[in-house]
Amino acid sequence: MKKVFIISFAAFLMATGVKADDGTKGAKAMENVSDNTLRNFGYTFYRATDVSWSITDEYQKATFTQNGITSFAIYDKTGNLLVATQTAKVSEFPARAQEIIESSYKNYKVSNAVKVLARPVDYKYSDDTGSFWVSLVGEGEHIVLLVSPSANVSVVSAKKTAI
Repeated sequence: MKKVFIISFAAFLMATGVKADDGTKGAKAMENVSDNTLRNFGYTFYRATDVSWSITDEYQKATFTQNGITSFAIYDKTGNLLVATQTAKVSEFPARAQEIIESSYKNYKVSNAVKVLARPVDYKYSDDTGSFWVSLVGEGEHIVLLVSPSANVSVVSAKKTAI
């Protein structure tokens, strides 16, 4: 379970741009993306437009537009899909989850939210497809929430920040 948290949290951070990469982006990054990753991406996201790539020591991330929405696909170095997400708005959360967040975190602002679109078929852990990863900031704190399709809201991480 710890591994699923680490992979999911890293994917959330990469998708929302919180985790820095090595500066390899765009055309230069495209040259360094593995053939298997490009093949898998093209097969799964054949309607994607405006595709750009960034690479870290462990991951290859495609940022693209699909159906007018900014989306992300994160692969390991060998081309295996780890997660696919898209940007999300609070209005897309289940109504009960919106109420919980508004009442419990009224002094916080949603800085980023992504919806999990896909996980690998052989994903060994709890499948969070359809869930939302939400980043909140406020009161000298950064909180990451996981909102399930059934409106459960869980705190994944809470860190104090400089005010």
